[in-house]
Amino acid sequence: MSLIGSNNEQKIWNYLYAKLGNAYGVAGIMGNMQAESGLKPTNLQNSYETKLGYTDASYTAAVDNGSYTNFIYDKAGYGLVQWTYWSLKRDLYNYAKSTKKSIGNLEMQLEFLCKQLSEGYSAVWNTCKSATTVLEASNAMLLKFERPADQSVSVQNNRASYGQAYYNKYAKKAPVDGVNVMTEAELRKQVANWLVQYLDITEGSAQHKAILAVYNNSKLCPRYTMTTSDAWCATAVSAAFIACGLAGAAGSGKLFQCVECSCNNMIAKAKTQGIWVENDAYVPKVGDVILYDWQDSGVGDNTGSSDHVGIVYSISGSTIKIIEGNKSNTVAYRTLAVNGRYIRGYIAPNYAKYTGTVATPSPTPETPTTETNTSFPAVPFTVKVLISDLNYRSTGSMSGKVLGQTGKGSFTITEVNSDGWGKLKSGAGWIYLKNASYCTIGKTIADSKPATFTAYKVKVTADVLNIRKGAGTNYGTNGTIKDKGIYTIVAEADGKGASKWGKLKSGAGWISLDWCKKV
Repeated sequence: MSLIGSNNEQKIWNYLYAKLGNAYGVAGIMGNMQAESGLKPTNLQNSYETKLGYTDASYTAAVDNGSYTNFIYDKAGYGLVQWTYWSLKRDLYNYAKSTKKSIGNLEMQLEFLCKQLSEGYSAVWNTCKSATTVLEASNAMLLKFERPADQSVSVQNNRASYGQAYYNKYAKKAPVDGVNVMTEAELRKQVANWLVQYLDITEGSAQHKAILAVYNNSKLCPRYTMTTSDAWCATAVSAAFIACGLAGAAGSGKLFQCVECSCNNMIAKAKTQGIWVENDAYVPKVGDVILYDWQDSGVGDNTGSSDHVGIVYSISGSTIKIIEGNKSNTVAYRTLAVNGRYIRGYIAPNYAKYTGTVATPSPTPETPTTETNTSFPAVPFTVKVLISDLNYRSTGSMSGKVLGQTGKGSFTITEVNSDGWGKLKSGAGWIYLKNASYCTIGKTIADSKPATFTAYKVKVTADVLNIRKGAGTNYGTNGTIKDKGIYTIVAEADGKGASKWGKLKSGAGWISLDWCKKV
């Protein structure tokens, strides 16, 4: 098959997705490729460039023209996945010759890799086809195929973070040829995951207003505008589909037109679309919209008025886990037993026929659907935040007040609680540590032997300079400096909004050193 895309990562993503049909698997493979070769098919292992006297380009040309004859046995890693062992390099060489393509040809290497995995590493191949997280697929490639000397948890998390970045970039939108890349299962999970981002909603909060704005601004239910005083579980469900780009007016090509602020109105609209199933004995799928009634007797099908609605998040046997919206409490999980009580029926959007693109909802959730950082070194230790909008909170829990977002960068954790929240050394608050997609865990600082910092003095050059609670403009302010005075800096850090931040000796906070000069 010909490669589709304007650069290597697009071409690799589209090729592998056509073979695997699973975005998690593609991302897991690509994360390992990134670590091995930077997605460069002509990459010669760096340590061998000087040893052999070749660059990537000259080595590739010499193998192709026959002037270099030790490709198979030179023990130098080469290509997308850094083939190194002699028999693997032999097979790659012979495959390139059989296709009459360069040893560094991208399409040839992708063809060979898929053939190699599917025929010789079936466990890895099958895991990549069925994986439900990037980490699962990434570790299959790392531990059973690549097998580098260092297979530590930090290496696993690092490679998974590369893969997660590709997943975030490509799995939630169409590739360059315009075909939707998300499978039905992934589409369903995307809808369910949207509400997870609002697990800490309380009535009248910014998050509450944001979810109502998604619903109201869509103008898909023009007869009514929701307010914070209304019951809004149906609104929350509708907003999830709207935010993911899957809801629209009848005839729009979207898969969900049940945008309504009432459970019974949702049912009525779903009936007109032929996607309402009134049967409390049937086990639905993830992403289906469940309607239920706390007064149901549990005998036969519930045909009474439903008073609540939620999205199916997971299923275990006949037990379903639902994410629901409550304007006076929280968006929370509820577990119900199929045909045990409560369920009247469900709305089943036709995911299988949907071919449009999928939007990336925001903000980023703090609580992951799969927790991958499960152990932590002794405090204090470093953590690298991989996303720009990870919340830090007043306490180590989802009930803590959001004080700001960290931004990307390295931070020091001085305390970890039993729920996996870490306290920032800056004193700004707590961040959630368990999701490897959002942060990677470093080493105990005592082990890293940091260089001794020598305090120095600076003169402030700005008329008004904010003092912030942490090293970055994403932290709140602790006051301002207006006297253009001289201050002592006792620590430096990289952070958002400035090339370097300095910590004041007084303990008041951090200032941007871009507006200071040493004295």
